[in-house]
Amino acid sequence: MELRGLAEALQQLFPGHEFYSVPRVLPRPGKEAEPFDQSNTYRVSAAPIEEGLKTNRTTLVQILAGSVFPPGPRAADLALVLDDLELFNLDQPEVVVEAVRSTVRAHLNKQAPEVARELGQCLRARASYHLAVPMTESWLFADPRGPINSGAPSAEAVRLKPGIDPEQFETEDADYSADTGASCAQLLDRNRRRHENRKPPWVLAPQPYPWCTRERHPKAYLQWLLRDPEENSCTRWKEGKQGAESLRKLDWSAALSNPNHCTWVRALVDDLADGLGEPFPVPGAAVQCAPLTSRKRHGINAVLRNL
Repeated sequence: MELRGLAEALQQLFPGHEFYSVPRVLPRPGKEAEPFDQSNTYRVSAAPIEEGLKTNRTTLVQILAGSVFPPGPRAADLALVLDDLELFNLDQPEVVVEAVRSTVRAHLNKQAPEVARELGQCLRARASYHLAVPMTESWLFADPRGPINSGAPSAEAVRLKPGIDPEQFETEDADYSADTGASCAQLLDRNRRRHENRKPPWVLAPQPYPWCTRERHPKAYLQWLLRDPEENSCTRWKEGKQGAESLRKLDWSAALSNPNHCTWVRALVDDLADGLGEPFPVPGAAVQCAPLTSRKRHGINAVLRNL
């Protein structure tokens, strides 16, 4: 979704600048580009990672560092990682942020002193890490037309908890909460033929955390809103298609219209505006940013522009 939609969405905000997404695997004949794996799809631990262990997070930090260093015409003016916080970590964003900070420090510590000094300066000046809370799909519910742009039948079909901040996403839809997939004809037939017991994607496996439910899961709700019993997965919604298309069409003014909502998104937009030398691009939208990922003055503990 982000690989195919985020650069164009940001281009709307800052039309005088060029944005591009970096894939994990470049496109080749017969194959599309592939995104990086998310690094928070499990309960992130505050414990330091084992030295030399390669993880999705260490890979992201290496790519981020390589985007801004060494300085030169091929280096990005600004580089940012956008990572989903995920429901597993909804109660502990500070742990995720500290894990990233520790990974950046570990990457710097592996360099020769002179390289570490110069790389550290580049990272603090031109690199950022931001969180989509709980995932980028929540942004689509901040824009009243976001679900419709994704293919939802109507705005009336979307039933969220009244007044809810999209970054604290929660549905209030009895039909969605009760749907077990009993009408998913193609999926059920496929299960019978293959002797499987696959569930539609909105039927989530039980988790030990009370907030890990379908009611708190924006992607699962989009999948349900676009349910289709003739599809093998019982939904027409796909991240790289409907998700990317609706992200490209995101109405930022609408998404940021409530000054008390979407503070993690605001932190990203404010950081970009500062790095590009531009004012905050949404007229009348007060800048109230999530403190953990807001841009920072370069203190002795800073490792990135905003961490």
